Amino acid sequence: GLIVHGIGSRNEREVAVARILERVGLLPDVALSYPHELSGGQQQRLSVALALVNDPEVVLLDEPTTGLDPQARRRLWDVIREINGAGKTIVLTTHYMEEADVLCGRVAIMDTGRIINIDTPKKLIDGLGAEVKISFNIPKEISVTDIKDSTGATDVTRPGGQYVLYTKDV
Repeated sequence: GLIVHGIGSRNEREVAVARILERVGLLPDVALSYPHELSGGQQQRLSVALALVNDPEVVLLDEPTTGLDPQARRRLWDVIREINGAGKTIVLTTHYMEEADVLCGRVAIMDTGRIINIDTPKKLIDGLGAEVKISFNIPKEISVTDIKDSTGATDVTRPGGQYVLYTKDV
């Protein structure tokens, strides 16, 4: 079983462990399972539970949502927000830009082990100056020139009847 330091009686430790397992969505189904019996997603959630077991001030999470289905991934995002909301600092590594945007106050982009940029997610995205492509249908036909002029888009096309708008300012 998990050993929790700094918590009194065995019963208090068991309650603390159960609470952590419940937070990461592992109770009641897998509480008595061995780690090697768990699915990949369940093992990921167990790793997060182990990171939380001693109530650290700083929590290091290395790609905690890899291998999780979308529902489990969102549930784990809620756990991460809850931990952060309790005043804990979280260092999270991820390859998922949506995850970094949703969970992180600051993002460091690394290349070959070196930080090449660090800022808020919004400032990093805005700094790219990348063009965004938006495809849409509307019931009434409007000229692409009118859409371009009214939106400030860099370009508007209509291949196959669907409008495609290109802009640097979403």
